[in-house]
Formats: sequence, structure tokens, C-alpha cells
Amino acid sequence: MPSTIAIKISQYLGAQGHGAESHSVISFKRMLESQGYTVHLVGGEVLPPELEGPGHFVFFRYIQFPKPIRRLLHLPAAVINLWIYCRRQRPNLLHNGGGVFYDGLAILICSKWFGVPSLVRTAEDHFNLWRFTVTWRERVKHYLFTNLISGFVLKHVDRVLTTGEASKEYFITKGVKRERISGVPGPFLRHRFRPPEDRAKAKLKIGYKPEAKVVLYVGGISGVKGTDELPGIVRTVVAQDPHAHFLIVGNEIEPGGRISDAIAQAGGDRVRFLPPMAHDRLLEFYQGADVLIFLTKVGVGYGHVNIEASLCGLPIVAFNPGGDVEWLLRDACTTDIDDISKRIIEGRYAPLVLPPQFQEESIQAETLKVFRAALA
Repeated sequence: MPSTIAIKISQYLGAQGHGAESHSVISFKRMLESQGYTVHLVGGEVLPPELEGPGHFVFFRYIQFPKPIRRLLHLPAAVINLWIYCRRQRPNLLHNGGGVFYDGLAILICSKWFGVPSLVRTAEDHFNLWRFTVTWRERVKHYLFTNLISGFVLKHVDRVLTTGEASKEYFITKGVKRERISGVPGPFLRHRFRPPEDRAKAKLKIGYKPEAKVVLYVGGISGVKGTDELPGIVRTVVAQDPHAHFLIVGNEIEPGGRISDAIAQAGGDRVRFLPPMAHDRLLEFYQGADVLIFLTKVGVGYGHVNIEASLCGLPIVAFNPGGDVEWLLRDACTTDIDDISKRIIEGRYAPLVLPPQFQEESIQAETLKVFRAALA
């Protein structure tokens, strides 16, 4: 009888959701089902079309509540939904798509209660998030929850899966046992991304003249994401390059909108904001841009946007990412924030060629080894 793998996912996996969870979950589900595993999704209330249908379980719904209340309910709702699911379905393995500090904690609790093996995946440096938030409220929240709870979960689940050797070694220094952690690039929906046939035409399609230099940023706007550095970069670039335009796809995560306001003030009519959008719609923006700017102050795996941009032939400039993403981007990285502006102004960037570890066959083979070991 095939094994059943339950993936605890976030409440919201729509276009406004943070991070790469929706397409990671789609990729993992397809890969595991292709090998004969039964995959159940637990806890999601808003899903992309690819994840809708049978095999999805949610018992306690709370999306109708105001946002402040929803934030308070994330953790207890994760535990309640997964506990009821495990009691009724008795899966063979618990895995996560959502955050370690709530979905991972729910997995740890239910794993111990029901005697089900646990495999928690993480692509973020949970230990340092709190240091880079803008407000004290967010700083306290990230320290107490993202830092302390995530650290506890990663040290006590059966197995941990992260994105590469750099993050693997980092988590070992934080107390995760070497024999319980693996580093493998995550599967991704590579079929959605490809270079444009004509970048000038692609540029017209997204509203820019062919001679414009379009600098693209995709992601949440926050201190943790490094976008508090964008106002200075924008101000310098637009002052020295009359063809430069900044296209920001994402919403501000932290309250107040101060970073967004500063970016808009720095660039004036040469800055354009778009809200988060369905993942497959990003293709036309990758194809029409000239360079992707990647800013982060904590480890984030490889940064899905970097992989997607590379598949579209879009060059990248990155600020001090560290970890796996710095290994991937190599010369595209700089620790000097002023050098980001200079590289954009001077056109000192080139498309990235993904290394062999990112071949689909390699990712699938190595990932399945981890799941089989967790199920053994």
C-alpha cells in the first residue's frame, strides 16, 4: 500500500501570499505523486487552481476574521487542523509547506502525539529575522516566535530538509544534528519560465519603451527583505541614468508603508508599483526587464526569483545575501550597497547559468532519497 505524505500548508496560498510556498508545494506534490505516494494537503483555505480538489483537508477555518485576529490564530489553527487530520487519516509522514514556527510546530506536536515521522523543510534563517525588522512590535514577534520556536522545532523534529550545503552547515551550527539534516535545491516549476524571443517587444508589452532600462524587484517590501536599501539605490540610479526605471512587484509587509513611500519619493515617476500577482503572470515581467535586483539581509535559500529570472535569461545584481544564494549568484553579489547602483548604471551584469545541481533529474533523485529515508 503506498505511503501517505501530509503536507501542512499555510492558510493563504493566493497571489498575495508571501514567498514561494505555493509553487514549492505544487512542485513537491507533483514529484511525490509521480512516484506513487499519496499526498494530502492540510490547512489551506485559499489555494491556486493546481492544488484545488480532493486530498485537501481543513477543519478549522478562520480566514473570515480580521487580519490581527488571523495572525493570532495561525499557530493554534495549524495545530488544530493537523491534529484532527492525523486522528482521522493516520498519514505515514508529516511535511510542511508553510512556516517552521507554526506549521513546523504543529508537525512536531502531532508527530510526537501520533507517532508519525516528521520532515520539516526550511529555506530561511529564522534566527536572525528579528534583527532586521523596522518596528519594535515586529522585532519582538520575530524574536519570540520565528527565532525561538523555529529553533526549537528544527532541533527536535525527526529530519530537516534545507536548500543546500551552505544552509545545511549553518543550521548545524544552530544545533541541528548533522545526521538529521539534508541540503537539496527545491523543485520548481521551470516550465513556466523561458527567455523572450525579443526583449524589446517584451518591454513594450509591460509598458516601457525599448530604450528604457527596467530594473525589476519582486518580493515583499520590508527591512528583512533588504528593501529598506532601495530608496538610496533608486535615488542614485535615476539621477545618473536617464533611461533607468524601477518596477516593484510586491506589497509592504511591515505596517506604515514607510519604505514604499521612501522608494516612491526617491524615484518619482520612474518608479512603478504593482501588487503581488499569480506566479505564472511573472513571466512577462522577467522577460521585459533588463536586470533583477535581489536584496536580503538573512538567508533565504536560493531565492526563487533568482532561479526564475535565470531561466528567463534575466541578469541579477544582489546585495550581500550570504548562504546558498551567495553560492549560486557568486559574482552577481556585492557587499557594497553603492556598488549595486554602479553595476546598474554601468550595465555590469550578465545572465546566470544554473549549475548542474539544478537539473530537474538531480533535484528529484536527491529529494526522493530524503523522503524515503524519512519514511523508513
